[in-house]
Amino acid sequence: DVLGSRGLGDVYKRQVEDIAAQCGLNRSYFGTIFRQALGQTPQEFLIHYRMIKAAELLKMTQFSIQDIANAVGYSNPLHFSRAFKKVYGLSPRTWRNENQIARN
Repeated sequence: DVLGSRGLGDVYKRQVEDIAAQCGLNRSYFGTIFRQALGQTPQEFLIHYRMIKAAELLKMTQFSIQDIANAVGYSNPLHFSRAFKKVYGLSPRTWRNENQIARN
């Protein structure tokens, strides 16, 4: 896909289990120490991080919502839209219409 060719494809698709495994920890222990250090669960952090990246792509590109959803780790655009709306209070399309940088 277009975003994958730009090196974005798998960057945001990481799962908490993958991150814990790379640290040599089981998911439960990783979650405990992560929460103690950052005040949020790894899943909360990852969702928030993905939504920040999605907002950047919505604002700066003309990529489709589906392509952006895929790029930030959501294979289902409906799940992406729900997660985005939970964070930003607007659907991705509405948020884009209100925040996109003007293009010539």
